[in-house]
Amino acid sequence: MAYEEGDEVNFPMPLSKKWIGWGILGIVLIIILVSIFYTIGPEQVGVIKRWGRFVRTTEPGLHFKIPFAETVTKVRVKGSLALGLCEPGWKLYMRRVALKKSL
Repeated sequence: MAYEEGDEVNFPMPLSKKWIGWGILGIVLIIILVSIFYTIGPEQVGVIKRWGRFVRTTEPGLHFKIPFAETVTKVRVKGSLALGLCEPGWKLYMRRVALKKSL
């Protein structure tokens, strides 16, 4: 069977609008899921900004954020700070220093 002019070419499965819509929805969901999660390294502090304004800081580990509204800036903190200093104001002071460095 050779192709001759005027013959109709039939693909094995025609794509319907329904399948194209599901494919686009799947891609959008994957992009959103990937943009929700972020990680902060052991010698870092995460500075979270929502629409450009400071919201909070996060400690090392796996976290989540509001996609497209919040941005994460990772600030490296010197290793000597993790020596176990436990004064109540020390952690707040370090977060302020991390925030100033990120801005």
